[in-house]
Amino acid sequence: MPGGTEPLAAELRLALEVQRKWQPPVDLRLGPCRVTARSRQAAEVGGDLFDAVVLDDAVVAVLIGDVPGKGLQAAFMVPALLLLFRSEVKRGGGPAELLGRMNRVLAGLSAEGLTAVGVTLGIGLLDVQAGEMRYAGAGHPAPYLAMPGAEPRQLDSSSLPLGMNAEENYRETVFRFAPGERFVLYTDGIIEDAGPDGEMYGFDRLEAELADWAADVPAADWMERLLDSQESREAYRRDDRTLLVVEYTAGKAGRRTELRERSWRVPSVPGCERSVAVELAAMLREHWSESGRTDDIVTCVAEAVMNAAEHGNGFDETKTVTIQAHFGHAIMVCRVRDEGPGFDFAAKLAGGRAEVDNEYGRGWGLRLIDELTDYWMTTRDQHGFCVEMYFLSHHRQS
Repeated sequence: MPGGTEPLAAELRLALEVQRKWQPPVDLRLGPCRVTARSRQAAEVGGDLFDAVVLDDAVVAVLIGDVPGKGLQAAFMVPALLLLFRSEVKRGGGPAELLGRMNRVLAGLSAEGLTAVGVTLGIGLLDVQAGEMRYAGAGHPAPYLAMPGAEPRQLDSSSLPLGMNAEENYRETVFRFAPGERFVLYTDGIIEDAGPDGEMYGFDRLEAELADWAADVPAADWMERLLDSQESREAYRRDDRTLLVVEYTAGKAGRRTELRERSWRVPSVPGCERSVAVELAAMLREHWSESGRTDDIVTCVAEAVMNAAEHGNGFDETKTVTIQAHFGHAIMVCRVRDEGPGFDFAAKLAGGRAEVDNEYGRGWGLRLIDELTDYWMTTRDQHGFCVEMYFLSHHRQS
C-alpha cells in the first residue's frame, strides 16, 4: 500500500465508526408526537448532523445542522457538536439560549484556531402534552410547517451561523401544532442538489413535495422517496442531505398503527426482569420478527432491568423500574429507568474498564449493552437514572 494511505484508511474507518455510533436513524414516538430523521451522505463520511433527545418524558429536543467543509475534519466535528448539544440541553433553557451557549463555545475555539466557523444549526424544543414547539436557528435553512392538502409555510429564522460572533443573539419562534401538522427541517444539500444540467432542486420542488404529502404516508417513506428521486438523476453537484420531521397526531382520525408501544413498571426484586423479557420477546416475534433483533433486544433489556433493580434501586422493593418500548418499521427504542443516582459511564471508562467493573456494579451490564445495541446513552435527572437503547432492523438495512 502506498505510503500515507494506510493511516488515512485507519482514520476513515474510525470516522465511519464514530458517525454510525452517534448518528443512528431517528424513529421516535412519544405520546401524540413522532420524530423521524433520515440522512444520505455525499461521501463516505459526512458533515450533516441531527439528533432527538427525550427530556423527562415530557419534552423532546430536536437538532439539525451542517458542518462546513468535507471529509475527516467535518466528520470528527459532528460527534463533538452532538456531545455539546446533549450536554447543554440537559442544563435547561430555551433553544435560543442553547444556541447562544453553544455559539460562545465554538467562537472561543475558533479564536484559538481549533475549529472552523460557520456551523449552521436548528434546535427545537417540543412540549409533548401541549403540542407546542419552540424553535431557533443559527444560519440554518428556514423550516416548514406543512399540512396534507395545504400549501406549506416557511418560518423565518434568520441569524448568523455558530462561531462567527460570540455575542450573537438568537431569536425563538413559538407555535402550536394543529392535529396532523408536520414540522420539517432539512439541510441545504436538499435544496442545492443539482441535476446534470446544473439546475438546483430548489425550494419550489420541496414545497410541491410537502403539499403532495398525503396524510397516510409515514414520514420515513416520504423522506426515502424524496431522497431516492434526487439520486435517480445523475448529479452535477451533490452535498450531504438530511431531513428531520416532527409530526403531531393528537386528534387525528385513524391513528397510524405501524408503531407499537408497551410499558412496564416492576418492583426492584431479584428476577423482576423475567416477566418483562417473556412479554417483550412474544411481542417482538409477533410484530417485529423480520428485524432479526429479538435476541439482542431481549438480552439488553433484561440486563438493563436487572442492573436497574440491583445497582440502581438496591433491590429495594418499594422502588420501581420503569420500562418503555417503542418500535416501528426500521428502529426500536427502549428506555429503562430506575430511582438511583447513576454515574457518568464515559468518564469512568476513561479511567479503565477495570475501574468501571470493580467499583460500579452497573459497568459490566452497560458494556454488554454497548456490544449489542446500535446506539445507547444514559441520562440522569431528578427522578433517577435512565438507559436508552436503540436497535435497527436488520431486515430494513438489507
